[in-house]
Amino acid sequence: MLRRGPQDLPASQFLMVSALLCYIASGLALFLTQIPSLAGALAELSVVLVMEAGFFVALLALQGKLSRVVQTLTALWGTGTLLTLAGLPLHKWITSIPEGADPAILANLGVLLLLILSLVVAGHILREALELPLPAGILLVMSEFVLSVFVTAQLFGGGA
Repeated sequence: MLRRGPQDLPASQFLMVSALLCYIASGLALFLTQIPSLAGALAELSVVLVMEAGFFVALLALQGKLSRVVQTLTALWGTGTLLTLAGLPLHKWITSIPEGADPAILANLGVLLLLILSLVVAGHILREALELPLPAGILLVMSEFVLSVFVTAQLFGGGA
């Protein structure tokens, strides 16, 4: 509902690491729907995680708000976990369709809606953390997403 921000979370290293571990587990499950090997999925997920963390920490550092890193990353990884888990059945549905069959329009629409929701939620988190307008937060998140897709496509030959 975009009522709470990362400042409402405790600045807890334990909570941040817990959110990160859940994010890794959900991300790995998602990547394995698209990447056949565990090693490949782990490699691509690792690049995505390093890029995400680096991008958001750099933004906080540039704004002189490094004290907000733990809460911001906790919020991003926690909400990212929930949205990834919500999208897993849709991704499984899409990947289970035989080649040449009619596409799963509802599943694709659901994935698109979850992507939009994730951009808005992460944009809200950045809005609160960086004290920016919501459109600026969403634009920053979209920039990180596009950069991540570009880099992973260059490194691994496909999209994240």
